[in-house]
Amino acid sequence: MNIAALIKKLTFLFFILIHNLTFGQTFLNGDFEINTAGGIDQINLTNPAYNAMMANSVAFGSYGDMDIITSAVYSGGPQSGLWYVALTGGGTDMCSLTLSAPLVLGTSYTISFYDKGDANFVPTPVIIGLSNTNSSFGTLIYTAPSASVTGMWTNRTFTFTAPLTGQYITVSQLGTLANWTQVDHFTFGSCALTIDLGNDTTICQGQALALNATTPNSTYLWQDNSTNPTFNVTAAGTYTVTVTDNNSCVGTDAIQVAVSANPTPTITGQTSFCQ
Repeated sequence: MNIAALIKKLTFLFFILIHNLTFGQTFLNGDFEINTAGGIDQINLTNPAYNAMMANSVAFGSYGDMDIITSAVYSGGPQSGLWYVALTGGGTDMCSLTLSAPLVLGTSYTISFYDKGDANFVPTPVIIGLSNTNSSFGTLIYTAPSASVTGMWTNRTFTFTAPLTGQYITVSQLGTLANWTQVDHFTFGSCALTIDLGNDTTICQGQALALNATTPNSTYLWQDNSTNPTFNVTAAGTYTVTVTDNNSCVGTDAIQVAVSANPTPTITGQTSFCQ
């Protein structure tokens, strides 16, 4: 191989390396799993308190009321992993998520994340920004088309063209301090499983309903933290499952089950008769 051909080949390989480094962005803590919360729900954290506990994420809202949650108390557990984050609306709570590398101006990207509402609060749509600092919202790149659904994780996937070379995806919510939304599982690209537990239904008292979320090469997490692919329902309530396959793709579904009381029969009619 002559010198010119060798230089051309090395230049091509260098371009491929730079291309992969440039376009291989990931969220450094998109599932909020890297934290020091100690296995306990951390509610109403000030910005400094949140920042001290959560890696690669900075809270900078005007009020400072962030939450790092692990339990299923707030209308269901995490969408992926063990932790999720909740924030109030109207800029009172905002946080940034650090990317492994800055985005490239004018390049198209696809981001996927999940949001969920709580029965005790009114959620509003989540908004997403891109910033070149970790403590400002930056430029708006996405507004969710609808508010979060109570008790159920909703996948949001959107494609945008980078308006700047920012290295921080920022998260906030429309509304006011009275609004509250939970978010989890920020990834690049679309990677969601379709899980179907069936329509909401009613069973009779004493009857059981078998829910089946079986998906090849997957793990399962139900609302009570059980991990079987199936769940046996005997009581009224909302039942939720999160399924994660071996490619880290995630899907979730929920079903509302009511229980109808059995009828109490009453016998009427003649109670005596002649021999």
